[in-house]
Amino acid sequence: MLVIVQWSDITGSDGPWSDLEEALDLRPAEITTIGRMVVDQSEYIVIASSWGDEGELGNLNCIPRPIIKSIKVIGDPPDEARIQDH
Repeated sequence: MLVIVQWSDITGSDGPWSDLEEALDLRPAEITTIGRMVVDQSEYIVIASSWGDEGELGNLNCIPRPIIKSIKVIGDPPDEARIQDH
């Protein structure tokens, strides 16, 4: 199935030292991933943003369920039967 996943990701500061103001300004990044759900487990999902006609997968993201805000099903890709949910 094709999905849009909204989730939160870690952000940080790259400098060797930061002040309190920088720490107070840090927020998680709000991320949107659109693609084909290829693994749907209770602990995580795996999304492929690209796939070939022979079952090859590209740009995989493994997203832990606790950081997922929403998953919206938007349709079925061609050749859905080639990839099985685990």
